[in-house]
Amino acid sequence: MERFGILIITHGSSELAADRGFSDLLYAELKERFPEALVCQAYSAPKTLQRIDRERAQTPVNTVPEMLEYMRAEGVEDLYVLAANLNPCKKYSRVLGMIEPCRDAFSSVWVSPPLLSREADPAKVAGVLGGILKDAASPETDLIVLAAHTANEEIVELWRPVVELLQKESEIPVRLVFHNGKPGFSDLVSDFSSGVSSGVKGQNILIVPMMLFGGRHLQKDLMGEDGSLAALLKGAGQNVTVSPKGLGEYSGIRELLYRDLK
Repeated sequence: MERFGILIITHGSSELAADRGFSDLLYAELKERFPEALVCQAYSAPKTLQRIDRERAQTPVNTVPEMLEYMRAEGVEDLYVLAANLNPCKKYSRVLGMIEPCRDAFSSVWVSPPLLSREADPAKVAGVLGGILKDAASPETDLIVLAAHTANEEIVELWRPVVELLQKESEIPVRLVFHNGKPGFSDLVSDFSSGVSSGVKGQNILIVPMMLFGGRHLQKDLMGEDGSLAALLKGAGQNVTVSPKGLGEYSGIRELLYRDLK
């Protein structure tokens, strides 16, 4: 019987390579670090669960309710939920909603905050991201674009000090844009079209995904041939390179997610 359990909850990806580059690594690393704990993982997105090929997955693919019931039956009393979310978005709220009805089934339940949250240290987040940007940029890079998925007022404010710290340490200008939210992809493209940004012609832009998974959103919204951020910028006369990795593929990002696990 296991007293302590760790439940990893990710949104998941129907792209097996994306899962192997992030959620499968979380699972393997935590099982190695905490051999005394029952480590399980679950997916919070119904659409991902419908799309994913469970037979080809390297690690167990289960729903959150399935794993909560299993862990309770296995005797877990103290439950740590690693909610692998980048920021306090709707996906994170969904995780909280799934956990809340089950709290009475355990002696204690702790749900981790998102990587980018009010509890996070902006300097630590910026430090890890700064290393990623430095490795991804080339001597020809003139602008680094951080491309995130969704924004609201809270998320924009959480990003602000991180981007300010990144810009302070970077010799290359850094811009943050969102697929859904402001400033958006179209705002960046409009800046080039209207001449707001210098060096409109021949500028070398590096797009770095601010997404944990390197899955469908990265491939379609950032790298796709039609309507993606890369395609829009190329249409505005820019030279564009897209980093093909999700943030979760970097060990430094995963360490930030583990920050409350001792």
